[in-house]
Amino acid sequence: MSSPDVSICITAYNHERYIAQCIESVLSQIDVGSMEILVGVDESSDNTAQVVRQIAGDNPGVIDFLEHVPRLGCGLKNYKSLVRRAKGKLIAHLDGDDYWCKDKLKHQCTFMALHPNCPAVYTNAIVIEEQGRELGIFTRPKPARITLEDLLLNGNFLNHSSVLYRSQYKQQMLDIELPYIDYQMHLRFAKQGDLGFIDWPLSVYRINTPSSVRITDNSHVVDLYLKAILVETRDIDSSALVQKSKAQFMAQQFWQSQFALNPVGFWKWWWQLLQQDTSAIKLLFRAVTSVLCRSGYEIHGFCQRRGILAGTRFFH
Repeated sequence: MSSPDVSICITAYNHERYIAQCIESVLSQIDVGSMEILVGVDESSDNTAQVVRQIAGDNPGVIDFLEHVPRLGCGLKNYKSLVRRAKGKLIAHLDGDDYWCKDKLKHQCTFMALHPNCPAVYTNAIVIEEQGRELGIFTRPKPARITLEDLLLNGNFLNHSSVLYRSQYKQQMLDIELPYIDYQMHLRFAKQGDLGFIDWPLSVYRINTPSSVRITDNSHVVDLYLKAILVETRDIDSSALVQKSKAQFMAQQFWQSQFALNPVGFWKWWWQLLQQDTSAIKLLFRAVTSVLCRSGYEIHGFCQRRGILAGTRFFH
C-alpha cells in the first residue's frame, strides 16, 4: 500500500465540546491527495473519546483513533505517539480545540510543491474565545519566507495548529526532550531551511480554554519558552544573534509583567540570563533597548485588548 500524501495528527484532552468541529474541519479538506487522520486522546474526564469513537465509526477506514489509558499527562507524548505512526509524505498538526478553514491544506500542499526545499509551511489564524466569538488575528502580516533569525528576533508568532511539514524532518520533532513548547519545534524546522508562511487566516485558534497550560501554569510556559531559546541556539555561531534573541525574550517578559500588574515579575528570568551570560552588561543593554523599542507595539496591543483602540487586534 502506498503512503498517503498527508498525515493529520490531532491531539485532544478534555475537548468534548470542540473535537467534533475539529475533525469535521479536516474531513472537509479537499484536493490534497490521499490523507490519513490520526486522533490521539489522552484519557479525559469528559466524553472526548466517545465523540471521536462515534465520528470514526461514521467514517470507517478514515480515522485512526488512539486512546491513551492510563493518561500520558503530556501533550508532546500524545503527539509523538501519532507522529511515529504517521505514514504521510507531509505531516500536519492540529490541537483538538482548534479547527481549520476551507482549503487550508490545499493551499499549503500547493506551496510545498512549489518550494521543494521548504521544510514546513504555516498559515495565519483567526483567534476565537472558548465559545467561538472572534477576537482577532493570530499574527501581524509576515513575508512568505520566515528565517531562523526572524523567529529568534521576534519570538513565537507561528500558530502550531497551522503547521504542515515534510515527513523527512519528523525526527527533529521526535528528538525534542520533555518538557516542551511548540516554539522549539518551529526553531528546529527553521534550522533546516526557511519556513513558508501563508498570510491568510486558514486556521482557527481557540485561546485560553480550561485545559490550556497558559491558563493552568503560565510561569511554566515562560520557562519552556526560555528553554527553547537556550537549547536551539547552542549550535549557532553568531553570539550577537544569540544575545539579541535573549534580549527580545527579556523585553517580552518585562512588558507582560507590567500588564499583569506584577512589575518585578520579569526579574526571575532576567536574573537567570544575566547570571549565565559571559557578556552580561552587553545583554542588559540589549534588553533595555529592546524594551524601549517594543514600547509602542506593546502599549498599542494593551489598549486594543482593553477596547481603548479600535481596529484589528493582532496577538503576535
